[in-house]
Amino acid sequence: MQKFQDQLFDRVEQLAQTIKQDFKGKGLMIPHRRKDGAVQIGTYSIHRHAGVFTIRNHQGKSVVSNITLAQTAIVAANDLALGHELDLALIQNDRWYGFKEFDEKIATCRLRRLKSTKDIDLVCLHSTKLGVARTKKLYYKKYIDMRFGKLYRLV
Repeated sequence: MQKFQDQLFDRVEQLAQTIKQDFKGKGLMIPHRRKDGAVQIGTYSIHRHAGVFTIRNHQGKSVVSNITLAQTAIVAANDLALGHELDLALIQNDRWYGFKEFDEKIATCRLRRLKSTKDIDLVCLHSTKLGVARTKKLYYKKYIDMRFGKLYRLV
């Protein structure tokens, strides 16, 4: 009975290794959650602290920090785990997304305060700022979603 269980375990282990290699050949590393809550992708891990994500290498050193969106962290960590260079355009779009999200929140807050006033010029100014920030935020998110969508379709 023990010999049968050992053979079965070996076959399952070989199947798991084959599946991992197939996904790696397609450009996808299989992630798993660690006990500390981080997500491990290859030798890189994604940590979340204070609303932003950080990618660390196997030594615990930060490779990329202050990532706004989880999708960006996943794509960047997957690329690094596959041995590719870090896509600086992806990281830059993520940073600008965060800036524009902040601008959008500020403009929304100011518009709420100005609703009771009769200063139409300020209301128009901040509603225009809100529209511009929202449009730019969506533009940056579209690039990030495009990269994440490619990765997601592989599954």
